[in-house]
Amino acid sequence: MEKTISSLNEKVWYRLVKVIYRIFISLIIIIAVGGTWEYTKPHKVIDNNKSYILCDSGHKINPIEKNITLTSDENYNFFLNENPYVHSDEDRKSLKIACLASTLNKPVKTASEILSEINKIGNNFTIIPEWKLSGSLIPSILWSMLALIIMIIINGIIQRVFYYVIFGTIKPKK
Repeated sequence: MEKTISSLNEKVWYRLVKVIYRIFISLIIIIAVGGTWEYTKPHKVIDNNKSYILCDSGHKINPIEKNITLTSDENYNFFLNENPYVHSDEDRKSLKIACLASTLNKPVKTASEILSEINKIGNNFTIIPEWKLSGSLIPSILWSMLALIIMIIINGIIQRVFYYVIFGTIKPKK
């Protein structure tokens, strides 16, 4: 009996392997393209130049002037922190001090006074974030297409290796 792809298609085991392989490759392609898209897609970030901190006293503070970086980390656990945009304890203390000073309308004299006042109060400020879009669609689409092309090439290589093992040639007769 001559070995051809048609004769192989008549066998149940081959059809089963083919179905399982196609499902597996489809899942791999979806994961590769989806993962590439998720990693490279545009996302919202806080614009530190336009965002501001509003103290309870009504005083506005520019975070850049106080050397404070507001972050918008999506993976950050909001339940562990008093304020989701300020991750650093040092930045949080700086904000409390600045707002405390604006509330008192006088400079605080000693470090111990500052620390005692900071420990007494909770957050005496509210962060007003301004958002901007970071990234672009074009690189995201190009990387996703590159991932798809690579997966199609890998699929072709796997098929040719399978044909070589079964038929002894990489391009068998139909």
